[in-house]
Amino acid sequence: TEGRPEDKPPLTKAEQARYDRVTRALVEALNTGDKKGYRDLFTDEGWENAIDWYRDMFAVQLMRFGKIERAFPPQRGIVRVGKMGFGGDARNGATFVAIFEDQVGGLFSIELNDQDRIVHSS
Repeated sequence: TEGRPEDKPPLTKAEQARYDRVTRALVEALNTGDKKGYRDLFTDEGWENAIDWYRDMFAVQLMRFGKIERAFPPQRGIVRVGKMGFGGDARNGATFVAIFEDQVGGLFSIELNDQDRIVHSS
């Protein structure tokens, strides 16, 4: 369903497992510089429509802040960090918070197709 992030239903257990698996693969590929593995996570359309940060594998952020030290489980809807809430652009996907080595946080949003490949990212 479209609409505000807070209107989205939470991920089901099956969806959570899928998004957890892809999030782990995405973070691992970023941290190891695995360009092929990273690109393979996306559909062709998802790759073509990805913003520059995704397409360059967050090179500037990783160089500046270090590798991703922790990624919180992806979730649908408003992502709460302390008393703050953030709405990612996950469409019908999920958003996760990643913490880099320098303790800088980032919000990653992805939407998967039925083959667990990223069709939308922001």
